[in-house]
Amino acid sequence: MQPARALKLNVHKTTEPNHVLLQFEGVIDEEFAGGELAKGLASENLVLDLSKIKRLTSFGIREWVGFIDQAGAQCKNLYFVDCSPRVVVQMNMVVRFVGRASVLSVLAPYVCDNCGATSERRIDVFKHDSAIRSFTVEEQSCDACNGTVEFDDEPNRYFAYLATQPRPAIAPECAAFLARHLDYQVGQATSKIRVAKLIEGDQTIIRLVGEIGNTLPVDQLKEGLEGEVVLDMSGATRITPTGGHLWRTFVADALLSGVAKVRLFGCGPGLLQATQELVAGSSGMVEIHSVTLPYRCEGCATSFSREVNLVNELALRSATAPQMLCPDCDDQPMVSFADQKTLVQCSHLPVPAAAPQVVEYVERARQPAPSPLSHAGPHAQSAAPMVAGQRQWPLLIGVAALAVICAAAAVVILRQPRVNRDEGPLKYYEASDLSAPAWRDKRVYVENANIYSVAQSTLSPDKATAFAEASHATTEQMLYHLVSQIGDRNWYHLLGVAIARERDAVFRELDRVKKGDKRTMEGIRRRLRDGRQRVAQSWGETSRHLVPPATESTYWESYRTGGDVYYRVWARARMAEKNFDAARAYYRARTEILGTAVVPYFPLLAWKLDVDRGAVVVAVNPDSLLGHAGLRRGDIVLQVNDQLISDGLSFKQVVEQTYHELQRNGGSLTLQVIRLDKKRRTITARVAKVRRPIGDRGQKGGPATLPPANIWHDDPSQ
Repeated sequence: MQPARALKLNVHKTTEPNHVLLQFEGVIDEEFAGGELAKGLASENLVLDLSKIKRLTSFGIREWVGFIDQAGAQCKNLYFVDCSPRVVVQMNMVVRFVGRASVLSVLAPYVCDNCGATSERRIDVFKHDSAIRSFTVEEQSCDACNGTVEFDDEPNRYFAYLATQPRPAIAPECAAFLARHLDYQVGQATSKIRVAKLIEGDQTIIRLVGEIGNTLPVDQLKEGLEGEVVLDMSGATRITPTGGHLWRTFVADALLSGVAKVRLFGCGPGLLQATQELVAGSSGMVEIHSVTLPYRCEGCATSFSREVNLVNELALRSATAPQMLCPDCDDQPMVSFADQKTLVQCSHLPVPAAAPQVVEYVERARQPAPSPLSHAGPHAQSAAPMVAGQRQWPLLIGVAALAVICAAAAVVILRQPRVNRDEGPLKYYEASDLSAPAWRDKRVYVENANIYSVAQSTLSPDKATAFAEASHATTEQMLYHLVSQIGDRNWYHLLGVAIARERDAVFRELDRVKKGDKRTMEGIRRRLRDGRQRVAQSWGETSRHLVPPATESTYWESYRTGGDVYYRVWARARMAEKNFDAARAYYRARTEILGTAVVPYFPLLAWKLDVDRGAVVVAVNPDSLLGHAGLRRGDIVLQVNDQLISDGLSFKQVVEQTYHELQRNGGSLTLQVIRLDKKRRTITARVAKVRRPIGDRGQKGGPATLPPANIWHDDPSQ
C-alpha cells in the first residue's frame, strides 16, 4: 500500500465578521489553486500569514500574482504578516507580487557570531520604520548562548520594497482580530483600548476594542452613566491582570453610581473569568447575554469565532458547545475547541431575559461609522430647512449672501489647493483602496479634540514624489487654517496677502499651460512641490517646541495617458487642538524693543522668500532709533551684528544684549533684513557711548532698562 502523498501547501482559514485570515504553510508551485482559493474571500479585511512559506517556484509565482489580483479586487484591505525570507526575496523582485496589499511585518534572518545558531526575527513596519528606511538593523542577543546575533543579509537589498512602501494604516478592529488569532501586536495599535459610545433611548452602548490593560480609562467610562448600560466586548483582544482589576472596578462603580443594569455581549474566555464573580453577586443587575467560542470545520480546516447567545442556547447549560454549521462547506457541522473550563463557566451563568431591542442596538454599534458623503448628496443639507417651512427661505438667502461676501473677502488668503490641469485625457488605472476614503474630499475639520487637514499632490510619474508632496501639502493646509484663526487684523493685513500671492501665481501659471506641453507643466509642478517642501521645512525651523501635524492616512490613485502612468496622492494629517492653539499663540505673539514690534517668521512666507526663519516687523516707531535708520513695517530681520535671528524672542534678546554693549563702548547696531519684495537691505543705527555720572563710574554695565519708546501702529484702532 502506497503511503498518502503529503500536501505541498496547507492553507488554514480563520473567519470573523468582516475579517478573514489565511495561514500558508509549505511550497507554492504550479499546483497552487489561487483562483479557487480566492473564491468566497470577499471581506473588509484579508490577512495573509506567510511565515511558513518555504519556497516559491516560477510557475507558483505566476499563480500567486493571479490570486493576489483577484483577492485585492474582492477585499477592501489586504495585509501581509510575517513574510518569510523566501517571500521577501520575491517581494523585492517580482512586479505585482504584493499587489495592493500592505506589508505589516517580515521575518529577518539572523546568525549568532558565537555559537552559529540561526533564527528568524520579526521586523515590524510600525516599530522599526526608521531602521527600515535607513537600511540599518540593530544587533540582538542570542537565545541559546546570550551572544550577539547579526543580520544575515544585505539591508539595502532585503528592505528594498519596505523602504519605499507608504506607512500602512490598519483599523483597530483588524488589529484586535490579529491579536486574538495570531497573538500579533500591530505596533502599539492593540496596546491601548479604543472606546466607542452610542446612546439609544435609555440604553448607553459602549464598545471596547483592543487590550484591556492598565490603560482602561475607568473614570472616563463611568462618567455620566445612567439608565441601562450595554458593554460590547467582542472587539477585546485579551485582558491582563491589571486590566481585570480595573474592569471589575468599573462595573462595580457603575452599579454604585445608579446604573439600573449592565448587559455584556461577546465575552471571551478571559473576560468571562474576570466578570463571573460580579455576575454572581449583583442580584441580576449584571447579565452576560452572549459569549464568543472558537469553532473549526473538519472538512475545509477553517476556524471561526462564533458568538453564542445565552438566551436561546440550551446546550451551554450542560457545559456543551452548541452545534454550528460551516458556511463554506454546504452547512457541514463544525467542532468547538473551547476548553472545558470555559464551557463549565458558561453553564453556571444565569440565563438573561430576552432583549431583542438591545441586540439590535449592539449590531448597530458594530457597524462601521457611515460617511456623511454616502448618505447625503450635495443638496441634502440645503433641502432640510425647506421641509421645516417656506418662511425660512429669506433667512437662508441672507445667510448665503453674507457667506458669499465673506468668502470673496477671504479668497486671497484661504484659497484651497486645486486639482491641476492634466496632460490630456487621463484614464483611471488603479488605486490603493477599492473606494476612496470619506475624508478625501474634505479640507480641514475637527473631530475628537483633533484638527485634521487633508491635501493632495499634483500628478507625478513617481509615486514616492507624490507621497512626499502630499505630506508637505497637509502641513501647508494646516498653516492656511492657522492664518484664518490668528485673530490679529494687523498681522493678517501685513502677512496674509503676501503669503497667498506667490503660491496663487504658480497655480495660475499651471492653469495657463497648454495641454501636451509636458516639459513646461512638469517644471511648474516642480516649483509647486519645492514651495510646499520649503514651507514644511520652515515649520520645523520656526516652531521651536511646537508639535507639528502628523500624517496618519494616505490614499492614492494612478492614471494612464498614452504610455505614461501618473500618480496622485491624498494625505490626512492630525494635530491636537491644544497643539494648534499653542501654535496660534506662538506665531501671533508680539515682542517689543527699541520702538519696534516683531512676531515670529511664519512658515508660509517660504512660498515667497528664500528664507525659512527670522523676526517679522509688524510695527515701528519712525522716531525711534531703528525707525530713523530705515527699518520698515514688513521687514524680516535675519541677522543682528553677525548673530542669526530665528524668531521674535531671539530678536529681542540679541538686540537688548547688543544695545547694552554699544552703550558702554559705542558703535553700530546693524540689521540684515529681507523685504517682502525679496530685496535684501542692511539697516545701520549708530549708538553713541553713554557717559555715566561721576558717582556711577565705579559701577559696571549700562542702564538697568532700555529707554522708553513708543510703538507706531499703522492701524489707528490699535
